[in-house]
Amino acid sequence: MSATENQNWFFTFGAGQKFDGYYVRVVNSTFLEARLKMVEKFGIFWCSQYNLLDFESEGLHEKLDKLEDL
Repeated sequence: MSATENQNWFFTFGAGQKFDGYYVRVVNSTFLEARLKMVEKFGIFWCSQYNLLDFESEGLHEKLDKLEDL
């Protein structure tokens, strides 16, 4: 899938940030729409954006706890 197609996106938070150790799933959005939703909810206080394949290949489902979907 491309960044312009709707899909689920996964966002992580940086070390020392309020939600360090957690991730957020933004559902059914383009790459840019997902980023805008994160900025609206968390400001600039998040770290990385992943598509499902990359998020799973990094094993982040097992390493991090999930916050609510956006």
